[in-house]
Amino acid sequence: MITLKDVLALPGLGLGLIDGDGAGGGTTDALGREVRWAHVSELEDPTPWLLGGELLLSTGLNQFEDAAQTFAYCERLTRVGVAALGVSTGASLPHPELPAVLLAGCAAAGLALVHVPENTGLQSIIQAVSDALNAEHTEPMRRALLAQRNLADAAAQVKGPDAVLAGMAETSGMHSVLFDGEMRVVAECGSAALDLAEVRRTVRARLLSSSPWSVAMDVGEWTMTIVPVLASGTMRGILVVAKPGAWTEYDRALRSMAHSLLAVLLELRYRAGQRRWATRAQAFDALLDGTGEASEAEERLVRAELGWVTRVQVITTAAMENPGRRAAFVAGLQELAADVLVRSAGGTTQLGLLDPDDGAESRAEALAAECGIARAGMSRPMHRAEGHVALRQAERAYHSADTRGVPFVVLERFGGYRALLSLGSGADRQEYAHQVLSPLMTPEARGTDLYGALRAYVRSAGNTEVAAAHLGVHRHTARARLRRVAELTGLDPTRALDLFELWLAVEIRELFGEREAADG
Repeated sequence: MITLKDVLALPGLGLGLIDGDGAGGGTTDALGREVRWAHVSELEDPTPWLLGGELLLSTGLNQFEDAAQTFAYCERLTRVGVAALGVSTGASLPHPELPAVLLAGCAAAGLALVHVPENTGLQSIIQAVSDALNAEHTEPMRRALLAQRNLADAAAQVKGPDAVLAGMAETSGMHSVLFDGEMRVVAECGSAALDLAEVRRTVRARLLSSSPWSVAMDVGEWTMTIVPVLASGTMRGILVVAKPGAWTEYDRALRSMAHSLLAVLLELRYRAGQRRWATRAQAFDALLDGTGEASEAEERLVRAELGWVTRVQVITTAAMENPGRRAAFVAGLQELAADVLVRSAGGTTQLGLLDPDDGAESRAEALAAECGIARAGMSRPMHRAEGHVALRQAERAYHSADTRGVPFVVLERFGGYRALLSLGSGADRQEYAHQVLSPLMTPEARGTDLYGALRAYVRSAGNTEVAAAHLGVHRHTARARLRRVAELTGLDPTRALDLFELWLAVEIRELFGEREAADG
């Protein structure tokens, strides 16, 4: 938009805004009026040929002598929406100076009055305004073409994605980050200003949706967009762009141009990186399989640029065939480890967390629930030389989750003999514990807490005095209760084999009884 202030500032014209007293300066509201064109007319009533928004230029030929006619003239121009009236004065012109009646008429009608010097041709003003309007209309296109050329030049550089994001920042002050399809950072510029954890959560939620998506949201004083970058019909990455304040049309066009260039760059990166992905897959196989020489596994890690790995933790799930669910789960795991490797084998999907964070298990379990992973098992963190052990642990945990009918089993919490106890069906375990312990669950037995006495005894490794102290009773009382347990169950806690059966029944009840009873 060109305003009256812009027109007055055009060089070489010497135009000046006049106030009601005939002095220069004018009013602030007049300076902000839009000027859509400049037009010359000496007619007493030019309004039939005006559209509004004009800078109307005149020498005042045969005008501004009669007060009534001048006031009516000014009122007609105001009604039609003229931006300002420009009058040229001088010794060679009809009026040597601005007539007092014109000043009064403009003031009464609220019409902005511009003085045009004698030596400034009215046609030169029209030309200057025309040039300014043309430049104003073509400037966005010129800027866009220049930005497109600059971004295209940036994309051709060695680190094309970084250069493209830097170009957006330089041109429009945008902060941005580009992820690949598994939410690894490919390039960034000013991403410190972005809450990447929140971005990842938002992306995960969208990935779990089967419909096409993009996100535009306000984050404080920032306006942020998150859009998938597609190439060959496949999501190759995620582009996040943010800027303080509202976006202009130019900002949107710039983001769109960068998005198109980045789609090409990510596709080229993917195709060029297929050998790299194959090398990573081989390194993952070497980590998990435990076959071949240790030196060969080390060599594969180095070749895959994974020589820095010290620990690996494995998650085994049912085969993840839904690409959105898989991408969301892997994207979330990226926040829990330095890197994540994925492979499918034997009807399962195996995910390797490289150098996982301490306490990653709880967050991984919550993430699996968020992503709708039906069954999953997770190993303990292991040294990379024991990746094959981590795989076996994850498979055991997965089997436990499957047989128990629970979504997620962490071997760290469910290891050792407890993992062995989880094998088989819940009904069989419950029946075994019931057969052994049911005599201790009668009202009479509950009254003397015989089950409590047995539990304290087996957990104290058969030490009656420790069990009595735990129960808060005399050791003779504890012994009497244990003799009663032997009478009711037919199993003597003082005999090793009988103690083992009683211990096994107690462990099953304590570990699984409440949950499996609830499930039933």
